[in-house]
Amino acid sequence: MSARLPPATADEGKADEGALPERAIQLAADVTFSAHALAEQPPFCAQPLRDGELRLWLLRPEWQLLSKEDAFARLSPFERKRAKCFPQPAIGKRFAVGRAVLRGILGGMLGVAPQALELADHESGRVTLDSPATAEPLEIAVAYAGIWILIGVSTQPLGLATAFSVGEAVDRDEQHRIRLASVAHAAGTLSAAGYLSQPLEEHAHRVHTHDAGSWRVLDLPMPGRQCVAALAAREMREVQASGWNTSVKLPPSAPAVSDTRAARHARDVEAGSGRGF
Repeated sequence: MSARLPPATADEGKADEGALPERAIQLAADVTFSAHALAEQPPFCAQPLRDGELRLWLLRPEWQLLSKEDAFARLSPFERKRAKCFPQPAIGKRFAVGRAVLRGILGGMLGVAPQALELADHESGRVTLDSPATAEPLEIAVAYAGIWILIGVSTQPLGLATAFSVGEAVDRDEQHRIRLASVAHAAGTLSAAGYLSQPLEEHAHRVHTHDAGSWRVLDLPMPGRQCVAALAAREMREVQASGWNTSVKLPPSAPAVSDTRAARHARDVEAGSGRGF
């Protein structure tokens, strides 16, 4: 279901990533992945979420979308203190940039000043929106991979997990661990022990858990071979991805939905997910 959020104004719409050129592929047979460049100015997002839509943002921890002064003006006193307490200044900068942009994204969606939002950080790493109240809760996921910040927003539970290798490309075992970790984050658990991952297509997987049902997982295209990321959610139909510019190579589109064995299996699993897979 879509959050009943206020529509964008004409001025806000000019800054929204939806007006930017896009590259759309079928990352899975029934999942469209639409990649855009980042909007060059706030609010970075000014459109309400549509049914089944998940939105992602990929950015570097640089003062390019916002100046340092503007970014810190958006943060809460606790967030400003936290940004300065990291042992490495680069990590503090990464947090400050990511949090300021997240506030801009949510503020654009809700029609609220970014600094007026009340966000809560939990020990599990989850970020939640405490205020203002919305008709349907907005789910937030944030992950970091080297120099990259990955942000996700949806009206359904979602999880992001990443890995970055300083040497060769991330190996298959690590990719598998990342898929399970994305589900653990989406389900709000600390461990993915006992989770069973089943490939449906090259970039799409189904993860079964003993305590949190069944989840869909996508391998996200990322810059270079040293960075991998996975997105988990109950349902996926459309992913709007901002920050995936032309330097990020997208894989070939998966075949369209048909009565293939994989497609039939995916539908069967969807039907059974509510029975505690």
